[in-house]
Amino acid sequence: MVFLRMRSNRNSIALGLLALACMSACDRKDAIDQTAVNLYVDLRVATVEYKDSIQVRIARQNILRDAAVTSAEFTAKMQDIRENPELWDHFQDAVVKRLETLSRPDSLQLRVRAPK
Repeated sequence: MVFLRMRSNRNSIALGLLALACMSACDRKDAIDQTAVNLYVDLRVATVEYKDSIQVRIARQNILRDAAVTSAEFTAKMQDIRENPELWDHFQDAVVKRLETLSRPDSLQLRVRAPK
């Protein structure tokens, strides 16, 4: 009897863990960090905007500093997103939406500062 009860508990725990995993996988779209999206877009725009590599580097450093994010933290976040294809798809959708807001002149929200 005790063996059957233990087996039943193990099955319940396994089922619960499986349910949690499924719920968290479904919630991955909500896991997209808008700060990461904004940083990604701002850093890419800075790279395109400035032709001089020194100006690009300084602008990128300013963007990360203003967001209180280190380059290593940002790189790690991007690596985490890239390693999950579903998360990468949602991230790219968020990037496109952010770029669309930048393309409207009345809502320019870019945080790129000119290097000093």
